[in-house]
Amino acid sequence: MGDGGTPGLAEGDPIRPGKSVDHSPLDNLLQGLQTSSGLFLVLTSGRMSGHDGAVRIPFSDAPRASIIIPTLGRPTSLRRCLESLYNQHTRDLEVILVHEKGELAALRNKGAALATTDILIFIDDDVYCPPTWLESILESFTDPSVAGASGPAIITEEFQKNRDIFRFPLIKRAYDLLFLERDALLPGRITRAGTWTTGACSEDCDYTGEVDYAEACNMAFRRGAFMDCDGFDTRFGGIGDWSEPDLAFRIRARSLGKIWFDRGSALYHEPSVTGAYLSRAQTGARLTNYLLFARRWVKPHWRHTIYKLFLRGYFGWKEIRWRLNRSTTAS
Repeated sequence: MGDGGTPGLAEGDPIRPGKSVDHSPLDNLLQGLQTSSGLFLVLTSGRMSGHDGAVRIPFSDAPRASIIIPTLGRPTSLRRCLESLYNQHTRDLEVILVHEKGELAALRNKGAALATTDILIFIDDDVYCPPTWLESILESFTDPSVAGASGPAIITEEFQKNRDIFRFPLIKRAYDLLFLERDALLPGRITRAGTWTTGACSEDCDYTGEVDYAEACNMAFRRGAFMDCDGFDTRFGGIGDWSEPDLAFRIRARSLGKIWFDRGSALYHEPSVTGAYLSRAQTGARLTNYLLFARRWVKPHWRHTIYKLFLRGYFGWKEIRWRLNRSTTAS
């Protein structure tokens, strides 16, 4: 398709978070979204294909990119996400929804196995993609040395309350000074402390260039590089924390190409507190995942030692809160 038109919008009208658009084009493509036993069943036209908890929805007869979205229990966020994809200036894409419970790394690999294109894009079901997002991602891959592409994953002030790292400004400033150092405003960096920089979450992010890793909810890879590395390492359990930078590091370590960040490839991350979010409070796998990543890729440094102590304390606090909330709910 890729006709440059955006149904339901006036010419040049930018889509911003919260802006309503005409639902009718999407309604013509998707007959409905239903929830059954916590899993999504997507009912579409006869072109839909898939099996065993995953479904492929082509938006074009000749897609150039496969957009893989694991989704669970977030119908409102998912509809908004799909709507933004249907309203891309280029709709030469297919969407692959993986609608089952499981380990996120394995679910993403399952979606990749259904893909029919050479560009694999992984986003979350609570993101919103402006109309030029896909064009920019594909433009990055016109450079043959690029194996992975990414862009800002902007969390606006309205949604920052759903992420602890942004909820407490004083703690964030101390975190930046101790663990992020001079890279605090940059995207896609793993610092000497062994943590990720948060610059990609800001609306002021204007960086374009090479990075260490692709943003977890806004990452794209060439199929060849992805498959050469056997995809996401399923030893990263639960919600897959740190499997994303691990894949990028393995791609770079094998000299398969660089990871490119373009400010024009921005999307909006609107963190939901439903669905898979609830698993973030169960912190055992999250700490194990980090320690696995650190053993592979982080060099010894006193800041890294302190960061590991910080993580143990933080995850311990999260676990206590989760158990108290469960106890209160049960009573």
